[in-house]
Amino acid sequence: MISLIILMAFIGLGNPEFKEKVEEQVNKGYTWEYVGYTPWSQEKSPAILIEPQSDFPPFILFKLSKPEEVK
Repeated sequence: MISLIILMAFIGLGNPEFKEKVEEQVNKGYTWEYVGYTPWSQEKSPAILIEPQSDFPPFILFKLSKPEEVK
């Protein structure tokens, strides 16, 4: 899991829009959550997509999740 996060960080260095959004959300308390296979489109929030070479749609495995408010 740590190696996946390191890989995501390394890839994110080449994508300033993604890096800025991640930094902004982490500062607000967002955390990485494993969501499994989830189809993704470019119209959604910035992401590092896994794009298979076949006719399979792009997808993600992790996303930043909004923190739950403590009541």
